[in-house]
Amino acid sequence: MSFFVPSGLQNFINHSHTMLFLFTPWVKTAYGELGQSEVAGAKANPRILNYFNVSKFWGTDD
Repeated sequence: MSFFVPSGLQNFINHSHTMLFLFTPWVKTAYGELGQSEVAGAKANPRILNYFNVSKFWGTDD
């Protein structure tokens, strides 16, 4: 099924992520962090440990 989308709205939809980044800079940072994940076992993801440190979160393990 397809829907008619006015060209102006389609342009907005195609560029909405750009607009989101412009008006909410923290989203661009968060988007760049996609893919960070826990490391199995006794090791820990240093990036996640850095999140804990910067946010003053109590965590010591990812």
